[in-house]
Amino acid sequence: MDRKALIGAAILLMGLPINGSAQKFEVAPYVGYRFGGKFTNVNDPNNSLVNTLKVENSFAFGLIADFFVTPAVAIEGSFAYQPTQMKADIPNMPFELFDLKVTWYQIGLRFETPRQDEPKPRGFLSVTGGATSLMASDNGTETKPSFGFSLGGEYFFSKNVGVVLLGRYMGTFFNSNDQFFCPEVGGDCLQLPSSTTMHQAEISGGVVLAF
Repeated sequence: MDRKALIGAAILLMGLPINGSAQKFEVAPYVGYRFGGKFTNVNDPNNSLVNTLKVENSFAFGLIADFFVTPAVAIEGSFAYQPTQMKADIPNMPFELFDLKVTWYQIGLRFETPRQDEPKPRGFLSVTGGATSLMASDNGTETKPSFGFSLGGEYFFSKNVGVVLLGRYMGTFFNSNDQFFCPEVGGDCLQLPSSTTMHQAEISGGVVLAF
């Protein structure tokens, strides 16, 4: 069985119609606001007062690309970048530890209401997996596995141009006894005594270009 037959069989098993004319490619640059990202029970050998770390809420921007294999299903890839700071979340005296750049790389599937030729609103759900890169100034870079869920909607003013609004959840995994954000010169690494997930959420909007 050749590759085209395998792809056709997989789509039929999903119960989705094949429509060659509906196969499209979309690109959506966007900007948004991201919040969340807390670490608890952190062991900082350099400062015994530090127990909880918090990624500062900030603006983020990125790009989403979708290739539609059916009128309702697409293969989705996305990139998101957040320039922010890591803060020690100490009651009554929080302070900044270092600048942080959070970059999110994901690939997965997008499911949406069947596409129509005429402009109309349509909703979608995306499920993705990939990696998160956390680059700390003078404290190295950490790359961890991550996953995400997106829920949103699009409206096209014409066949090729529209707008998108979405909400996204992002989870990044850290293992137990992980040592991370190690100073490049002197000092000790931060440590997590148990496995944890860094939870973040994002509200964003942008322009959609369809080809």
